[in-house]
Amino acid sequence: MSFVELVPAVNRSMLDLQAAGICSTSIVGVGTRNEAEHLVQCIALLAIKASQFTLSHLDPPAARAALEQRMGATHRLESSRISMLAASPPPGSPCLPGTLRLATSGTSGRAKQVVLNEESLVLQAPRHVENQAQRFACLAPIQHNFAKRHRLYCAAQGAVNLFFDVDDPDRCVRDAERMDATTLHVSALQARGLLSTRGSGHFRQIRLKIGGSHVPLGLRQQIQQELTADLWTGYGTTETGAIAFARPDDHDELECVGQPLPGLSVSIRDQAGQDLPTGERGEITVCGDGLFLGYLADAGGLQQSPAHSCFSTGDIGFIDRQGRLIVCGRQDDMFVFNSMNIHPQEIESCLRDHAAVRDAVVIPKPSAVHGGIPVALVEVEVGMAYDAGELRRWVQQQVGIRCPRQFFVVDQLPRHPSGKLDRTTARALYEQSSTDD
Repeated sequence: MSFVELVPAVNRSMLDLQAAGICSTSIVGVGTRNEAEHLVQCIALLAIKASQFTLSHLDPPAARAALEQRMGATHRLESSRISMLAASPPPGSPCLPGTLRLATSGTSGRAKQVVLNEESLVLQAPRHVENQAQRFACLAPIQHNFAKRHRLYCAAQGAVNLFFDVDDPDRCVRDAERMDATTLHVSALQARGLLSTRGSGHFRQIRLKIGGSHVPLGLRQQIQQELTADLWTGYGTTETGAIAFARPDDHDELECVGQPLPGLSVSIRDQAGQDLPTGERGEITVCGDGLFLGYLADAGGLQQSPAHSCFSTGDIGFIDRQGRLIVCGRQDDMFVFNSMNIHPQEIESCLRDHAAVRDAVVIPKPSAVHGGIPVALVEVEVGMAYDAGELRRWVQQQVGIRCPRQFFVVDQLPRHPSGKLDRTTARALYEQSSTDD
């Protein structure tokens, strides 16, 4: 769909929505599966100042109904079918006209609803899509948080959105090549899949961008050697959009995510909110343009709106002498072992660099004496021999006494729909594995 076609398509959608009674006080759940049609409807809803959220076809009906109730939905939109759920939002339901509500991954508990408006999206867009020459492809459906934002970013920047059947990843890649994609955005998990299914040098003409989770050095090097040297690994949040991107020459043992993007500044702060010097670890705080408006409050309105255009991410990291950001992991994930702060992501990165390990998660085993004893759940690479003793020695050489005391092999690590590791379920899986042993 060209931009010449997009404008009249949005206008037609606006007329359909308004004819169904949708206006600035409406709260609309969008469940349309067709990618291009979904994007047109999102833009049309922003244009008529309605509030909108996503209804994913991957969720069971009960979960979709619960989300509609939580949002105070007045309408449900599924392709050309518009269903009225209520004449007006229930008392106390925040309308927040002209806003888009995006759910966080829920890695730290119940998923929060992040509220953005058109201005937020337009200000975030240049940090993701550089110019009109980009032809953007994404291996996730538009019903996913980050995919929807990227589709809207492309529209805001005048770049080309490429649409195809995301239920078939291999076909997606072929279509991306056939449509002359310049940028392919994937998760770290999808990148591993591409390595196992695509030939050497397959993406020499495509920039590969990875976001959503930590990308260890071993995976970065393998991608640059086997798929494309034009690898960008990013860091961002639903609340801010992209914060930083490591460029092709940034990939070294620090596993940085690059320097802050234009329009943003990043500082590292201690628990008192004071800035820390270069090289010291603390909470990553982002200040600048295009931040979210706040989280949707159950009682109505917004809560935890960013103060002074600054957002505390809840992630731990530091800035090196080159001004690059290094993310060590979630503040909530850190645990204490024998008075040492253990950042699981650092140990997991080491584990993933081992040839026999496909993926790994490190969690604390509660101890009255030691605090949290690090243990690891490991997915073994298909066709590789696994030797627990050899792996332990190899990891110990890298991280010393932070090495996990126990290793458990699992068929598959639990993940959130976003692709991020589900540490809560992993702990339950560990308890089951240790009991079985």
